[in-house]
Amino acid sequence: MRKIVFFIGLMLGYSVIQAQTLSLAECRELALKNNANLAASNYKIDQANHTERQYYANYLPNFKLIGGAWYNSFNKSTSINLAEYPIVQALGTMFPDLAGMIQPIDLSFKTGLSYTASLMLQQPIYMGGKITAAHNMAKLGLDVAEQQKALTTQEVLVQTDEAYVLAVKAKEMQKVAQQYNTMLQELLRQVESLKRHGMAAQNDLLRVQVKLNESELQLKKAENAIRLSKMNLCHSMGMNLASDIDVKDDYPETAEVDMKSSGIENRPEYIMLQKQVEVANEQIKLNRSDFLPNVALILDYGYANAFRFNHSSVLDDFSFNGLVTVSVPLFHFGEGAHKVKAAKAQKAVAEMQQRDLNEKMELELAQAANNLDEAKLEVEVAQRSLSQADENLRITNNQYKNGMSTLTEVLEAQTLWQQAYESHTEARFQEYLMRSKYLKAAGLLK
Repeated sequence: MRKIVFFIGLMLGYSVIQAQTLSLAECRELALKNNANLAASNYKIDQANHTERQYYANYLPNFKLIGGAWYNSFNKSTSINLAEYPIVQALGTMFPDLAGMIQPIDLSFKTGLSYTASLMLQQPIYMGGKITAAHNMAKLGLDVAEQQKALTTQEVLVQTDEAYVLAVKAKEMQKVAQQYNTMLQELLRQVESLKRHGMAAQNDLLRVQVKLNESELQLKKAENAIRLSKMNLCHSMGMNLASDIDVKDDYPETAEVDMKSSGIENRPEYIMLQKQVEVANEQIKLNRSDFLPNVALILDYGYANAFRFNHSSVLDDFSFNGLVTVSVPLFHFGEGAHKVKAAKAQKAVAEMQQRDLNEKMELELAQAANNLDEAKLEVEVAQRSLSQADENLRITNNQYKNGMSTLTEVLEAQTLWQQAYESHTEARFQEYLMRSKYLKAAGLLK
């Protein structure tokens, strides 16, 4: 029996050890580590980085090893009799001994199997700005990918902050419900005592019991809210929803925000819109380069074996070749002009979208600032109301004990205190949430 009790004790101790009380910083770290969208953003940055390197390589020489073989069945043989040519006959008349020395010449020409192998170097000299424009677009693509990751990071942080403070709020609401329940239990004991002494009616006892039953339901709802808020926080952090976690009992510390000097210039969306306009400008240069001269250098060193003449290869040696190519587009019925104008129109669209979205971000920032101001004021008002409700409850309880207040006034004072406490908790929750949303709207959420 002792062993069983000892084992159960160990298991309970183990479960307590396994429960984690997390700070907001720890929750943020886990969320950033486990978020699938952030992982995808890292892959996109890696892709954009490799794309930038790929386009940079176009500045550098391109080396190729080229080889080939072909077979042709052409095979022709012939014989040339020089003695039949008049000039040779004339020489034979002048030099009789030479005539006997002139013999027919046999000739053979055969293609057969031929093959080549060479190392080629290609170096662009001037491509009309195509290489530079394409490389700049790739670099801008990398910048956009990095800003997209920054935006995703901010969205994850806001989501995690909201989930965390929601869990804190749920625990605070449970405290309110517990304190309210404790008040009602104490009140019930007082009313029962008064009833035993004939100073309270049965109806008073029933009224308190009804309120106590309602309080027990509120306790159950608060318990369920805590469980759901923890599950939501686990989801934000990429953890198993059944993970045994807990949060601190109060809202995280926050620093003052200077809303007068804040703008949208630090927002990832603002920077991405700028990059899109720059991409559109580089696209104009890229389209224009298709209709500008192209100059390239080609160097080649290799071996060739081909063509047999009288059973000997005509080509059978290493050789070096150098070539400069120049390509100048002349006329294609206005294709180049229309292509450039289309790119300019796309840039104008990007600029209009930038202006429109920048104005929307300015409005969003102004709204976020207003919401934060209102949330701060709500906290101050709720704090005053809570202090007043607390004092009102204290006075009413004392008066009831001295027979100067009714049970209805006590129940009303307790209800007002509960509502003030809940309003204060909700106001602090909204203030923290509005602060996070403002920092995101100003691009200051780190």
